[in-house]
Amino acid sequence: MGLFDAFGVGGGSLSIQVHSQQVEAGGVVQGAVVFTAGRRAQQITNVTVKLACSRQVPQASGQMMQETRDVVPPYALTGAFTSQAGQSYQFPFQLQVP
Repeated sequence: MGLFDAFGVGGGSLSIQVHSQQVEAGGVVQGAVVFTAGRRAQQITNVTVKLACSRQVPQASGQMMQETRDVVPPYALTGAFTSQAGQSYQFPFQLQVP
């Protein structure tokens, strides 16, 4: 790990593209995770996706607390690879909603 790695300089970016904004129970969430490499090559350990549900829960004090739970556990889309500067990598996924 070099000095620039420690500060994230020149690193890539990650985005998630989902095909549908609403999926009912029993349906499938489809999409892709897109990694766009930065100005230098990087060692990527893995790309993992999971589906989580968050909700606001009222507390006795009147405050709201956010509660999050995994709906679909983490799923590895790819293992380790070396990204090349400026390249884009797309990792499609399909997650079954319970």
